Amino acid sequence: MNRIPFLDAIRGILASVVVAHHILMWEGLNVLDGVAALAVCCFFILSGYVLARGYDGNVLAFFVRRFIRLWPVYAVCLTSGYLLYGDSPTWQELIWWPTPRLQSLAKIDLPAWTLYIEAWATPLLPVLVWIARWNRIAALAVSTSLFVVSLFMMDGIYVSIVYFAFFAIGIACSQFELSLPDTAPPLALWLGRIGYSLFLSHWVVLTGLFMVLGRWAVLPAVPAIFVVAFGVWWAIERPSIRVSRQVGATFRRLKIDPKNIPNPKAMAGANLEEIGGALEEIDYSTLSR
Repeated sequence: MNRIPFLDAIRGILASVVVAHHILMWEGLNVLDGVAALAVCCFFILSGYVLARGYDGNVLAFFVRRFIRLWPVYAVCLTSGYLLYGDSPTWQELIWWPTPRLQSLAKIDLPAWTLYIEAWATPLLPVLVWIARWNRIAALAVSTSLFVVSLFMMDGIYVSIVYFAFFAIGIACSQFELSLPDTAPPLALWLGRIGYSLFLSHWVVLTGLFMVLGRWAVLPAVPAIFVVAFGVWWAIERPSIRVSRQVGATFRRLKIDPKNIPNPKAMAGANLEEIGGALEEIDYSTLSR
């Protein structure tokens, strides 16, 4: 599936809302709490929608591509965040495995928790896509019901079910044809291009600046955040996208279609017919001479 520029732009704007919220948080202002929470929910809906639209049924290729796409930026940002505190991530944290230190992500790289949700939701995507393609209304009803039920379980680890529900809603919506604009403002498209790097790196940049500059960090924070995000996109995310696409292309080339595999019995039958025809054409009278 081709990228949808308008959705890329929306993703960039949502990431910028989260960035603005976190900058204000460092100043003790929580005026964007509700808007930022809504932006994160929209992130999961967009992710489910886009992934489902592009899913071609090759499960292994999908998992490998998704890991290559997400992991490098995540690993670099998480490791950088820990290094600021003179520590390092555990191997469990690097592969999104739940650990007792999971709560520390709020200090190390606050947005990183969303990658845990996506990583654990991704293996279920093939099943959810199959349901949505079988009956999109049923899929939408199930995902919406999951969201409603999750509202009564807003405690501890069960909070993650809410975001999984939004992911499932996005998958269900992928089976509906949406009329979307063909393009978006250039700035929004640029934000969409670096959106993932911006989302995961900005907290680490804020932490480093406040460690060095204290309350004065808010002044250089905005330009520094976007400069670092662009650098992470250019040096890490862009190559990982290229590699993930190459891996996908390789899987498509190696994909074996059973219809193209010759049937040995048919081949044997065809060869026998050819041999029989050749034998009939022989002039046996000449063999006695």
